[in-house]
Amino acid sequence: MIQEGLYLGPANDVPGVRDIPDLPSRVIINDCTLRDGEQAANINFSLEGKFRLARRLEAVGVPQLQVGYPGRSKSDFELVRRLKGEGCTVPLEGLVLAYTDTWQVQIDSCVASGVDWIKIAIASSDVRMKHVFGFTREEMRARSMAAIGRAKEQGMRVNFSPADATRADIGFLADLAGMAAEAGVDRLCISDSLGAVFPRAMGYLIQQVRRTCRLPLVTHCHNDFGLALANTLAAVEAGAEVIDCTLMGLGDRCGNVALEQVVLALEAFYGLDLGIRIGELYDLCHLMAEITGIEISAGQPFVGEYAFAHKLETHVEAILAHPPAKEAISPAVVGNRRRIVLGRYSGLAALRARLRDLELDFPEARLPELLGAVEQLAVKKKAALTDGDLRGLVATQAAG
Repeated sequence: MIQEGLYLGPANDVPGVRDIPDLPSRVIINDCTLRDGEQAANINFSLEGKFRLARRLEAVGVPQLQVGYPGRSKSDFELVRRLKGEGCTVPLEGLVLAYTDTWQVQIDSCVASGVDWIKIAIASSDVRMKHVFGFTREEMRARSMAAIGRAKEQGMRVNFSPADATRADIGFLADLAGMAAEAGVDRLCISDSLGAVFPRAMGYLIQQVRRTCRLPLVTHCHNDFGLALANTLAAVEAGAEVIDCTLMGLGDRCGNVALEQVVLALEAFYGLDLGIRIGELYDLCHLMAEITGIEISAGQPFVGEYAFAHKLETHVEAILAHPPAKEAISPAVVGNRRRIVLGRYSGLAALRARLRDLELDFPEARLPELLGAVEQLAVKKKAALTDGDLRGLVATQAAG
């Protein structure tokens, strides 16, 4: 739980704003990086990489992991076996695509792998049932009940997921939810598979489903409209208790809701203690980047290199005088650090600070001259100056 380092607006604490009657007292983070993250176009994990990341997620306090498709992937099956064999204590979830012909084999293989949860996914929107799978609603309902029954007969905890739920007929979705509850499902996942709703609609849908059944609800939001975080928070406000997310929002197309963002939002704004070591989020995301070979966007919230960077002179003066003046959260909260960068719009305060950081001596009277050289180089590079750039300019100016 965040104890210090937050500098938020007073409107967050207005009684009427804080009164969220359906807000759950506990929210579970289900990290899906090992499954949905790998569905991102440029991500392909090795078995060793998946194992390493899974153990780090566990160590950071993430309470549940979705590990992939143990019923379809030999590597994912081996991952589960290895994690269980080497003492992984967090619940592991395997995904079964019940709309495919091999659904029985997938369920049986998931059970054999040793997963704790099976997520049974079926199509629920008419556009998918009709045009992709050739199923009627009755046929999809029957397949759903058969898959649930097969998993429950083998003692599994089942998370039932009507995929594309936000584009499904609401009455049909409610009917599926009620039937799933009667069949003994343990959780129900409302998947915004294509990011096809906005926050108020997401909250409304969660409320409608909760009226049909009292199962714990999972939310799985994609970011096609850039609303994954907003829709996830709306779902939680409406009563969703489990959140599917991925590190840095990796996933199909534009990705999912980012684990680090939803964790920070729920702890900072809603006061929920998720049991995750927030101070390790920066290192966790950079480990994932190391394992996969991807580059983290410099502007990635909380974990990017420039997430706490300051360049404009008035901003730099403020951050040097009192950091909360320009930061709503301290970079130390997530394990990142503050950076003062040099480029156009930089001034003498920023230049002095960078020289001091690098322990470089330069005559005070000639600082305006050096600042002009900084601006010229930044424009030429079309980028901020590196430490090496500044050292080179100091050497050149001093020699001149």
